[in-house]
Amino acid sequence: MQNINTMPLSPELVAAYALSKRPYIEADGPIPASVLDTKSWRYVLEINSACNLKCSLCHAGNREGYEYEPGIMDMDLLGKILDKIKSENPSAIVCGYCNSEPFLHPHLPECVTAIKSRGLRCEVSSNLNHLNRLEDFLKAAPDLFIVSVSGFTQSTYEKTHIGGDIQKVKDNLHRLKDACNRWNGSVQIAVSYHMYNDNLEEMQQMEDFVKPLGFQFMISWARTISLENTIQSLREIERKHGKTVPLYRIATDGLDLNKALPASKIQYEKAMDRLRFHPIKARQLYKRFPIPSVCIIADVFTLIRCDGSVQHCCWTDDRRLTMGKYLDMTQDQMSEARRGHPLCDECQRFRLNLFYHVVDCNKWDGMNNVQTP
Repeated sequence: MQNINTMPLSPELVAAYALSKRPYIEADGPIPASVLDTKSWRYVLEINSACNLKCSLCHAGNREGYEYEPGIMDMDLLGKILDKIKSENPSAIVCGYCNSEPFLHPHLPECVTAIKSRGLRCEVSSNLNHLNRLEDFLKAAPDLFIVSVSGFTQSTYEKTHIGGDIQKVKDNLHRLKDACNRWNGSVQIAVSYHMYNDNLEEMQQMEDFVKPLGFQFMISWARTISLENTIQSLREIERKHGKTVPLYRIATDGLDLNKALPASKIQYEKAMDRLRFHPIKARQLYKRFPIPSVCIIADVFTLIRCDGSVQHCCWTDDRRLTMGKYLDMTQDQMSEARRGHPLCDECQRFRLNLFYHVVDCNKWDGMNNVQTP
């Protein structure tokens, strides 16, 4: 693992990074404190950018007005990227998906094999509405395969997994079980139930369906996925409450987010209202932590697009927010390019970096008592 200080930092930046670590060290959350001194603990690889669903709080369902380019990562490029990842952090976790459906990739098993052959941990997540070369995928032996669901009945499931069919998911879970039995191998498989205000009553039904299949059943409070849409929505909520909303600073590359980002969309705001914990509450929940000038978590997660470019942050989707080609950049150059971005200003102002990574998760049960603006 590489230390964040592989290049000399000013005393001010050293202090800023130490301040940025505090919430992850002092509060409960899923990010281990031990990885905060690494650059790129988890690599998110967009092996393909297409998805068969348009989920309500995901980038895939909210790209209108944003710059997006579909594509599939070339296998030769994938190999070169994985070699560089291996050299940077031999114990890295590689996620072979990115707001997309990996089973749409015609060579998903070969992608998993490429990751595993380098001794890297491979994780894959799917909505399981589509299967392709399932047994080949299992034989490639990803370390973790997660299936995301948000309901047991179609009327509940389709509120979030827009365009999806829960019966098809259930049928494919049986196909997955049968394939596991035929292969007789070992892949950790988990069904992750995303909890909203209006789907909690169906959670037990889904667990009762999953457990006899021998798969792990996981639960997690649903969050927004699209950082740009979330920030724009929170800024609009502020305006509606008569607050003064600051203009975005102009980025060093000349990008003006005041013009580049489309206005908040009512359907996204309505989708956020289904969340048990609305992101507007994050500022109050995390107010005890000072806002640093840097975001250490942006260095811990690295998102690499299908064309090999590095996304500014793992929670952003707009292709104007890329920093250069991964193969041409050092970890320190990526870290430097991220610092001081105008989108980071708003993300940190709303404390979304802490909200997305479930810092203080042991206190989330009390967030209904936190007042919104």
